[in-house]
Amino acid sequence: MGIITGFLKKVSGIQAYEDRKKAKNAKDEADSLLEKLKRENEKRRLEANQILEDFGRVRLEALKTTVGVFLGYIEILGHNYKEKEYDILSKIDIKPEQIKELESVEMNASNALGTLAASGSLAAAALTGVPSAVTWGVGAFATASTGTAISSLSGAAATNATLAWLGGGSIAAGGGGMTAGATVLAGITYASMGVVALASAGLISSAYYSKKHTEATKYLEDVREYQSKLRLGWELMNGINKRAKELKSLTLELQGRIENTLLYLEPLVYDFQNNDDYYLQTFQNSAIMVKAMSELCQIPIIDDKGNLNKDTNLIISKTQKILNKNL
Repeated sequence: MGIITGFLKKVSGIQAYEDRKKAKNAKDEADSLLEKLKRENEKRRLEANQILEDFGRVRLEALKTTVGVFLGYIEILGHNYKEKEYDILSKIDIKPEQIKELESVEMNASNALGTLAASGSLAAAALTGVPSAVTWGVGAFATASTGTAISSLSGAAATNATLAWLGGGSIAAGGGGMTAGATVLAGITYASMGVVALASAGLISSAYYSKKHTEATKYLEDVREYQSKLRLGWELMNGINKRAKELKSLTLELQGRIENTLLYLEPLVYDFQNNDDYYLQTFQNSAIMVKAMSELCQIPIIDDKGNLNKDTNLIISKTQKILNKNL
């Protein structure tokens, strides 16, 4: 009886009507979910971009107003006390190679502040650290296809994908970002046909709508799978956003402390007494914090595998210890 009923439904076109209805419902659900995901993804992208752009700018400007100024005082000492420079530096426990490193970081920061700001890629300084940020070609920031979830990528691919996503998508993807992968899914369309009375037409349309229902169901499954991948990416970005805020706060606190210390150091460099404990201690305190700032601004937020960099926990702890000391 069931076989006969099923055959009659196909012949009459009822099955086609039911399959058409199921296909339409599945596609409507998928379309609605996909649109919702796109809106949510764009909201999260803009939020993450703002957080990382702000942090990147803070990093670069902090290096300029701390390391840059400190190096200026070192230069003054070199001019005024050339014969005593080595003796002075040894007493404040700072080596020539460390000064070279500070000069390199400060130069990178100055270059990056203009280059990355102009290209709208200040997030690069936040994600990768200051020296790494300027070694990239600006045009490379948006070359990676981001249809794959960031959390499944590694190394440079993860960084490129993150930056491309923050920037609204890769060039190749037409600026679609992580949502670009949904374009193919959205291309599946549904065409309706009326229920016909002729048996032959009923059988043909039943087969057609059975196929369309399968396609629509697969479309819905793909969108749901896409939703799962997006959620993984969002989870990773939430962690990155949180860490960026922590590092930004710490950078600003250290910047304020250094700038205050440099106010006390400035008048001393023009008449430096290398046998005076106050002079030496003030210089030493400045050097300790400036080196800490250099290390803090070089640490990348994400590691080579594209995950949240665990080394940021160590640098945060180290910096907090320096700030808690009564230097």
